[in-house]
Amino acid sequence: MKFKNVLFLLSFTLILACQTKKAENKEINSAPILAEYVTEVDTSLLKGIWWESKDAPTARFVFNDTTVYIPDQETDLSEFKYSLIGDSLKIFKPNMAVTELSIKGDSLETYETFKDLIETYKVEKLTKDTLILSSEFEVSTLIKIQEKQNI
Repeated sequence: MKFKNVLFLLSFTLILACQTKKAENKEINSAPILAEYVTEVDTSLLKGIWWESKDAPTARFVFNDTTVYIPDQETDLSEFKYSLIGDSLKIFKPNMAVTELSIKGDSLETYETFKDLIETYKVEKLTKDTLILSSEFEVSTLIKIQEKQNI
């Protein structure tokens, strides 16, 4: 008789456990799916010469198919690869000179080293004549002017 009770109790527990698991799965499957929405940007609009204002002495960026020219950089370090995925613009700057600080004893020393840098911007707006970029430091509104020749 005890064996029948144990068997009944074990069967009852097993059935109860299966029902609980089935209810949990139903809740998970009926929960709304949270998706990360990525704003698609028309990359063809990015190509061209972008200025901070009509009166700016030099352009801020010149975007081509796969590279961006940054006129205010040193001549030999002014063209970089970039990627535009969703609303994230990344400019890859390899082997850039960076000044670093070092504390030795009670003095502070500076030295120059070279690092691969990535500038990251969020494309807030991109139309045929307006580009708004934001970074952790600033928001820049740029305009596309094709007529100006001094890049």
